[in-house]
Amino acid sequence: MNENAKVKALAICYYVVGWLQLGTYFVLAMSILFFNTPEPSVAITGGADGPASIYITVNRNITIGFWCLVLMGFMTIFNGICIRQNRLRTYSMIIAIFYSLLFPLGTILAIFSFIVLFNNEVNKLYFEKKHQVEE
Repeated sequence: MNENAKVKALAICYYVVGWLQLGTYFVLAMSILFFNTPEPSVAITGGADGPASIYITVNRNITIGFWCLVLMGFMTIFNGICIRQNRLRTYSMIIAIFYSLLFPLGTILAIFSFIVLFNNEVNKLYFEKKHQVEE
């Protein structure tokens, strides 16, 4: 397998993972939105320390976490685009470091990323692309 094929396969892996993440987060958001609402009587009579304030706090934390995960999904898709175009190698390595924490599939993707991105032939592809842009 030549180096261009490895880079293309790595980019496709990031595309697939990114779109799967976004699809999963969309389903998660719809389930939270439609199935996790409090009863109107609880929300009205909850008071400052009642169930409604706890619900609002939990919902706010879930919302913040959700948007962080959506951002990571878009960053993953952007990483696939960068790898396919042989740009931003350091950015791709940073994303691979984040994915190394997601055991087991993220770890496999990160190891494959490091194997491909630290290869001398691939490094030459990035180096040639960088000098073509500067000229």
